[in-house]
Amino acid sequence: MRQELIFRLARINDIGDLIELQRRAMRALAASAYPEAQIDAFAAHLSASTNALVFAGRLHLAERDGEIVACG
Repeated sequence: MRQELIFRLARINDIGDLIELQRRAMRALAASAYPEAQIDAFAAHLSASTNALVFAGRLHLAERDGEIVACG
């Protein structure tokens, strides 16, 4: 049985998983509109913005069964 989604503020120890989730999403969603090199260049800057949002207490996430499935 699937657990329900849990919504919470992102924590410092979530940063690595959040960045990986964002990179996978970016590659999947932008592949038809941008060349791979452009996607890679943008993805390289995700850690700075993700870190800033987490440290400011402004990034929320959703998790299911202990896995982060969304953030914003």
